[in-house]
Amino acid sequence: MGGGGDGNLTGDPGLAAIGAKHGKSAAQVMIRWGLQIGIVTIPKSTHKDRIASNADVFDFVLSEGDMAAVAAMNRDRRSGADPETFTF
Repeated sequence: MGGGGDGNLTGDPGLAAIGAKHGKSAAQVMIRWGLQIGIVTIPKSTHKDRIASNADVFDFVLSEGDMAAVAAMNRDRRSGADPETFTF
């Protein structure tokens, strides 16, 4: 799941609703979801306020229902190389 590029979900109303429950943005929900399933998440931004926002994801926990809802948003698209098929 990506926040930018072809996999962009930051405008998804479902993510916005989950974020609103926690007082967080859709991007923060995606970052937190990744952390909770054990994915190393490296958000990218050149904007100071977004960098700070991207780091502000350790003061809430997504419920099992939230986690399932985010996982169900998978569109099998990505904004970068697929780590399972990329030749390093």
